[in-house]
Amino acid sequence: MRYMIKAITNFLYPVVKFSYRQKHLHAIRVGFVNILPLVLIGAIVTLVNNLPLPFYQEFMSSIFTPEWKTFGGNIWNGTFAILSFVAAFSISSSLAKSYKIDSMFASITAFSALIIVFPGMEGGWGIPFAWSGFNGLFVAIIVALGSTEIFVRIYKMKIVEKLKFLHFDNSRVLKAFESFLPCFAVLIFFSLLTIVIKALDFNSLHQIIFIGLQKMVLGVGSTYIGGLFVVILTHLLWFIGIHGGNSLGPILESKLSQFLFDNITSAGHNILTKPFLDAFIYMGGAGMILALVIAIFFVRRKTYIKSIGYLGLLPALFNTSEIVTFGFPIIFNFVMLIPFVLVPILAYTISYFVTVIGVMPVVTQGFIWTTPPLISGYIATGSFVGVFVQIVNLAIGVFVYYIFVRVKVEIDIRMETEKSLNKQ
Repeated sequence: MRYMIKAITNFLYPVVKFSYRQKHLHAIRVGFVNILPLVLIGAIVTLVNNLPLPFYQEFMSSIFTPEWKTFGGNIWNGTFAILSFVAAFSISSSLAKSYKIDSMFASITAFSALIIVFPGMEGGWGIPFAWSGFNGLFVAIIVALGSTEIFVRIYKMKIVEKLKFLHFDNSRVLKAFESFLPCFAVLIFFSLLTIVIKALDFNSLHQIIFIGLQKMVLGVGSTYIGGLFVVILTHLLWFIGIHGGNSLGPILESKLSQFLFDNITSAGHNILTKPFLDAFIYMGGAGMILALVIAIFFVRRKTYIKSIGYLGLLPALFNTSEIVTFGFPIIFNFVMLIPFVLVPILAYTISYFVTVIGVMPVVTQGFIWTTPPLISGYIATGSFVGVFVQIVNLAIGVFVYYIFVRVKVEIDIRMETEKSLNKQ
């Protein structure tokens, strides 16, 4: 085990070292860590509102009236629902700081640019929540990086300082006026981009991405290859900041629902259904995050990673993965990309073929997405075999994640040591 971890560490270290030094990748990682408090709060209220316990739901309704979820819903609106906006602001700020310029004006500009590229709501003004949360994160990343690059290049020209007839005693006012032209240039660029996109008969940049995803997955059938494609694509999307489940869910919903209906009515024997994916592949959320959280506790060295494990354990038990996904972070983390994709592939392959050979019954029952693993395995299949398969999948997932958590710790130690030596 030790030699394998060392070999993987040696192989991945140059890649990780490059990604840490690359300004844009570093800005994305720091940007997501900065919004972790909102992610943590959003995860908590989502869990409180959606605990799959009938007596709990009834108790809360009897105490606080049937509208009790409005309280958590309001907080969700201020956290998860606007995540793309705060991410754009945070990523832009991080990138601007790496260029050693005032980050406030750059991040305000990125926020404004993101508003410009947003699709309008049908029948009036407004920003659709459908794209302001997780589903809009990839566009938010693109806009944040693009707008900041334009801003920085024009800002560094110091055009206002060269205008001799303008004098400002207040340095803050001077910086504000220096930001005027770069800000204006950014907004012009994204306004023109939006016009071009609409001239091409698209509603927005978000729609272009959605249509691209739609074309990729519409032909998916209830086969091993079809399901494998969905699993891999879901996790690759997460890696680049797109909520894989939310993005592909609406596209596949009718097809997966039909597959499940056929199973229930005995009109089909479809392995690929939404409850199948939720029960056996997405335990703890995308990437089988519950396996990662468990693996973290087997790492002896006390690091910040264990803190993420403590924070993420309870939400992961109810399939809420965002705390770990953003806190570790998984997004643009080239070490964790491997297990994040590999573990679901292994879980999907095992679950698929034990169903094919008849060891595990085909899934015929849906369940609430927050239903904890083991319980969900029994509900989905009506058999304890489903529970056993979940345990096997989790055990394999913990083993794979343990290796890469150890690799991550080793790489972090090397990076810190190298940094200290360079300072000396």
